[in-house]
Amino acid sequence: MKISRFKLLFLVVVLLASLVLVSTALAGSNVIHFRGRYAEALFSGVSTDGCVFTDALVFAGTNVQKSPPNPPADITELNVLVLQNDTCAGHLAFYSGYTELPDSAFQIDKKLTYAMLGASITIFDEFGNPMPVELSLSWDPTGPLVRSHNSGFTHELHGCSLNSHWNGTNRTATVSGSFDAGGMEITSLPLLFADMGTDKQGQVMINCEP
Repeated sequence: MKISRFKLLFLVVVLLASLVLVSTALAGSNVIHFRGRYAEALFSGVSTDGCVFTDALVFAGTNVQKSPPNPPADITELNVLVLQNDTCAGHLAFYSGYTELPDSAFQIDKKLTYAMLGASITIFDEFGNPMPVELSLSWDPTGPLVRSHNSGFTHELHGCSLNSHWNGTNRTATVSGSFDAGGMEITSLPLLFADMGTDKQGQVMINCEP
């Protein structure tokens, strides 16, 4: 089973968020469920002079989170990462940003036959320097639907038990359109990876005291 770089990063973020929730949950048990659909793309290339290496990733997704007794939270989100390494000047810059979107900004078919994204976001480097990003992208499938699952893992710390499981479906895709990052057209770079998918995740926390 292949997992994209961003999905690995996403799983790490989910785990860290889960540990934060563990630290603030009441004693007893707490159940959290996530489900949603997403599209992602990773571009990577080098400038014609061989100096500047650029990696750029876009991830858009819908997410419904359920944590009883709270009502479900429905979110459409966008994450953008841009890494530029100028080996000639010895300069490395990493820009990232996250924003919530209106539902109309990201559309994806339940059967993963297409996805469309139209959005603007400003991302920032570690010094707070901004980079405006304009996105108008479409995903079209290139591979079959692939189903995967993880029956779960358990993490225990100081008597607190966290059990997590997930399953999903994804398919590889091609991407067309425009991804302008600070005046640079990212889609002119080679597309390293793109896919569309669905994810369902569940987490149970037991005896997790503040």
